[in-house]
Amino acid sequence: MSLPRFNIGLAILILAVLALMPRPALRTLTYFNAPVNLLLAPVQQSARAGIVWLAGPRKVVTGEKTTVGIDEWNEMLRELNQTKQQVDDLRVQVRDLSRGVELNPNLPMRQVAAPVIGFGTDLNGGLLTVRAGRHDGVDANSVVVVRGVYLLGLVLRADERTSTVVPITDPSFSTMFKGQKKFLGAVMLDEQHPGPTWKLDSISNGGMIGRVFYDNDPEVGPLGTPITSGGSADRAPIVPDMLVRLRDPAWPSSAQMLVIGRVERVDPGSNNRPIVTVRPLQDLAHIGEVLIRIPDPSAPPAVAPTPPAPTTKAPGKPEKSKK
Repeated sequence: MSLPRFNIGLAILILAVLALMPRPALRTLTYFNAPVNLLLAPVQQSARAGIVWLAGPRKVVTGEKTTVGIDEWNEMLRELNQTKQQVDDLRVQVRDLSRGVELNPNLPMRQVAAPVIGFGTDLNGGLLTVRAGRHDGVDANSVVVVRGVYLLGLVLRADERTSTVVPITDPSFSTMFKGQKKFLGAVMLDEQHPGPTWKLDSISNGGMIGRVFYDNDPEVGPLGTPITSGGSADRAPIVPDMLVRLRDPAWPSSAQMLVIGRVERVDPGSNNRPIVTVRPLQDLAHIGEVLIRIPDPSAPPAVAPTPPAPTTKAPGKPEKSKK
């Protein structure tokens, strides 16, 4: 038998004997702990670092508790993003409402919020049913807007609690409202200056097609007062993305200068009058609430101040002079 095998057998025999010895007999071996630790202490840290390096990075076992924590974190993150989106939407709504009031600052009116509870068969122009009616002061022909500045249409019929709204993109709009068969708009040269007159001719595929008249065109006269200024006389070019606002005396005062849409397409027409297609900025398939503009009887009418009447002396005794 070789020496290494003899040593291995001897070690196994000693371990077996120690394992069978009673616990009190093993207490004497604890006296060797201190010398052994003294000898191994200098190399323990280096040996441990080497073992960790050989073992590689530790794999974190994800238990059930950790998984629940991640789900809770994702839910909180989703709620935070949703809250931020709601705050942004409210800011946009407040801004649009402010702009809507600024369009008609002296007009005594109020706006009734009406959730949309029903759509027509055609989402590009079907009739809408909203939850507001005569109980809220809504009448037929009331102006309906979106976010305070975008013209949606007119109320066709007002019931006690609900109303039926006809959008301006509905092909039957001109037959339901005789006075608005050919309404007019102003092509805005910029935010403040209206340009040439845009006259509705037809409605197709959710867009409104009309001709453009400049202020020196003779055909503008029968349609009403020319509403051009600031560059329309020299035939300012009309390009896509220009804003078009309603400016028609046949419509109620609360509808004037509301946004009809933006220029989508410009085609050549007869007598140098371009054919302009206007596309509304709001998609009826995604509208959840509208605003109905109605007169506010509680608001005092806007009247110009009258100058004071000249004072006259009443007939009678002359005034005594003061001493």
